[in-house]
Amino acid sequence: MPPVSNPTVVAASYHMHHTRKTLQLEEIAGGRRTVLEEIVVSGRREARQIAAARGARCWNF
Repeated sequence: MPPVSNPTVVAASYHMHHTRKTLQLEEIAGGRRTVLEEIVVSGRREARQIAAARGARCWNF
């Protein structure tokens, strides 16, 4: 039986902090997450647009 390969996924996570809202683009490979980029956004709508433009899967919004 051939080994199972774990595909790499780029996930987009939206976070609301007290003073700012951010979008984190993370690479998920082999069950581990690596933050690729953190972008300050105005809200969920902008975060979804950026995630779609970057080909990332919306993870928690």
